[in-house]
Amino acid sequence: MADQLCGQFYTRLLSLPDIVPSDRAISALTTIYDACFLKFQNGEFGAANGVLPNGLPDTNLVIELIKEIPKTETLLILSLTKLARQFEFEKLVEFTEPLISNN
Repeated sequence: MADQLCGQFYTRLLSLPDIVPSDRAISALTTIYDACFLKFQNGEFGAANGVLPNGLPDTNLVIELIKEIPKTETLLILSLTKLARQFEFEKLVEFTEPLISNN
């Protein structure tokens, strides 16, 4: 979602005139903050990229991330893919959090 404001960012960086009206930029940033931070795990994991406006992850992006798991982890790949395709993102986070937690 934030990509929509890249051009605006660079125009400001280069001291050029705005290409997006300020009220529209604020509206977009508010939507991005709401969907990618507040609605994603209540902000507990920080901002997320690749979420839909309702705060749920984009299934296609989740599947693409799962493809990065080594092929030797077949059971993990199958389990995560099943959860993603069934839109069970809460379970997916519960399942993977211990694998990535610093604690």
